[in-house]
Amino acid sequence: MNPTPSPSPLLVELVGQAGPPWWGVPVLAGIFLLLGGFLGFLFNRINEDRKAKREHKARWHDQVRVLSSKAITSARAIYQASVDKTNATEVPDPDDQPAADDKYAKANAKGWAELDVLLELQGDVSLVAPASISAALLDVIEASHNLLASTHNQMDESREAMRPTITALAEATREYLDVEDEVKK
Repeated sequence: MNPTPSPSPLLVELVGQAGPPWWGVPVLAGIFLLLGGFLGFLFNRINEDRKAKREHKARWHDQVRVLSSKAITSARAIYQASVDKTNATEVPDPDDQPAADDKYAKANAKGWAELDVLLELQGDVSLVAPASISAALLDVIEASHNLLASTHNQMDESREAMRPTITALAEATREYLDVEDEVKK
């Protein structure tokens, strides 16, 4: 006959009770307290991280918007200066030539001054804007330089090459700022 193992007195005490053990309720409450505290911390942390990311992005939105609008304004001024230069070269009356030469010189100086503004803005834009806006601005600067350096015969072609670069800069900025066009039906 094999000996029968007897259960340990602790096991008999734990299993043999009619109700729950005295320590069960505080342990269970403590577990739920710790779980609730951890989940509260976790959800607050996620919420604060999202809020900080949103505020960080919004902080640069204003800078990018201001710098891009200045760049677009300068590019349009360069475009207008080239139009003024073209108009100053088409003088029907030879007596008006000195005034036309003066207008041409002023338009040329205005164009180059605005190109200097674009070059200054490019440094700021490269620091705060995404690569898409920086690249679009570099295209505008290149087209602006080509327009200002073009001869009278090349100006129309250079102006037409510049227009899409200004539009591309505006579109890149609008995309970064999440500006959507409203579709009216």
